[in-house]
Amino acid sequence: MALQMSSLDLGWLAGFFDGEGWYDEFYVKSRHDSSVRYPVACLGIANTVKASIDHCQEITGAGRIRLNPRTPPRQPIWIWRLNKRAEVIDVLSQLEPHLLIKGDRARVVLANLRARSAGMAS
Repeated sequence: MALQMSSLDLGWLAGFFDGEGWYDEFYVKSRHDSSVRYPVACLGIANTVKASIDHCQEITGAGRIRLNPRTPPRQPIWIWRLNKRAEVIDVLSQLEPHLLIKGDRARVVLANLRARSAGMAS
């Protein structure tokens, strides 16, 4: 689970996510039965400034950071990404009220994730 963020951290992360972040959902095959596919949700932010990406992980206590090297003169890109459904729901739930650009999409995404999680629990 992600950490509860302060209002200052929420404002910072919401602005950063509005500008540089993304949400994606894709399907992967089951390890045990290749005919079964299940949805995976992820949320992330990419940037060339590693300190900003490190701060995302630091204030949320969630996600992983990886480097996407690129051929010069292009700068390498650092990526902070959440792949665990519970972390995506937790972080996006905290961010959603503060999002100006991606707020509408966040509400739809959260509703879908919560409905799917409720269906998996029953």
